[in-house]
Amino acid sequence: MDEVLRLPYIDPNGGSEAGRTTYDNTADFNGFNEPAGTLKDAAGTAYDASHQGFSRAVSVAASSVTVTGFGSAIAGLTVTVTVSDSAGGTWVLTRFKAQP
Repeated sequence: MDEVLRLPYIDPNGGSEAGRTTYDNTADFNGFNEPAGTLKDAAGTAYDASHQGFSRAVSVAASSVTVTGFGSAIAGLTVTVTVSDSAGGTWVLTRFKAQP
């Protein structure tokens, strides 16, 4: 989640990037998927064997949130990271990133 959210909201190059090492905005991660056995860190280095039983997927969707007291909806992106293990466990992290 930290890797996805640290990137800018707006694409600085105005196009789509070919892979994780070239992602330059949050929305580039939409559809990102790492099956078990292929997990790597942001620099492309494979995690050790004890972490390879997990898989992860990312979705990024345009959305809005209404905050009490603001009187209107705030546009942004909802980022969802889903992590699953080989035993069938699943963990879902969801964060909203407001449009600047």
